[in-house]
Amino acid sequence: MTIIRSAALIMSAALFFAASIVCAGTWEENFSVDGEYPPNWVIYNYDPSIEGWSQEDGVLKGWIAFTGYYSWLFLHPEEANPLEWANYEVNVRARWTEFIDEFSDHEDDAPQFGITVYDAQMARGNPRYWLGIKVKGGEAAISRPLAEDGDVEDVERLAVSQPFQAERGVWIQLRASVSSTEISETVQFQVNDMPPVTMESDDPYRSGSLALYVRGISAEFDDFSATGDDIPNHAAGGASVSPTGKASVAWGRLKRSD
Repeated sequence: MTIIRSAALIMSAALFFAASIVCAGTWEENFSVDGEYPPNWVIYNYDPSIEGWSQEDGVLKGWIAFTGYYSWLFLHPEEANPLEWANYEVNVRARWTEFIDEFSDHEDDAPQFGITVYDAQMARGNPRYWLGIKVKGGEAAISRPLAEDGDVEDVERLAVSQPFQAERGVWIQLRASVSSTEISETVQFQVNDMPPVTMESDDPYRSGSLALYVRGISAEFDDFSATGDDIPNHAAGGASVSPTGKASVAWGRLKRSD
C-alpha cells in the first residue's frame, strides 16, 4: 500500500532538504556549451523527427511534438550503473517556454515537465516516480504506476499534488529526494519555497535512474545537481569520476507511458 500526504504534515521543507547524505557524490551540470545535450546523458528511444534536447544560450532545452508521448533525458555516466542508484536528491531550475503539441490544448495532464526518479525504463520495465509541473492543470505532483508493468497504456497512477501555476518563461526551482529501506520508501518534491509534496510507499522500488522529461511542451533546465551514495562526482563543465559497474541498457520500449 502506498500512502500519500502533504509534507506540511510531516516535516518542514527546511529540515528535509538540510539533511545530509553521508559519503555522497555529486554530479553537477550548468549546460554552458552550446550544441548537443551533454556527454554522459542519453535520450530514451531517441527519434529526432519528433523530439530534441540541446544546450543553447547556457541552458538545456527539451521538446517533443508527438501527441501523448514523453521525451526523457537520462543521466547515464559511461561507467556507472544508474539502475542501482538509491537514496539521492536532485536539484534543477526549470521553466516552460511554449506548447508545441495539439494534445496540450485539451488535456490538463498533458503539458508538463520535471524529473523522474527510481526510473527503470532503461532496463527492467517502466516503474518510476514522476515529479512534475502540470502546466494547464496548475499542479506540482508526484505519481507512480499502480500496475506492476508500466508498459501498459493508460495505466492507472497513484498521485499526490498541490496547486502551483507555472508561468511561461519564469524560472522555478525543483527539488526532489527519494530514500528507501527494504520495506518502504519516501519521495518528496518541492517547488521554490513551498512545502514539499510527499509520497510514502511500502512497495518500494529501492533504486533506479533519474531523468529530466517533457511532454507536450518545450522547456528549459539549468543549474542541475544530483547527490547520492552511488552517484559519481562531476563538476559543472568538468570530467566525471566513475564508480565501478556497467549499466545494461535496453532501448526497445515505446516512449508512451500513461
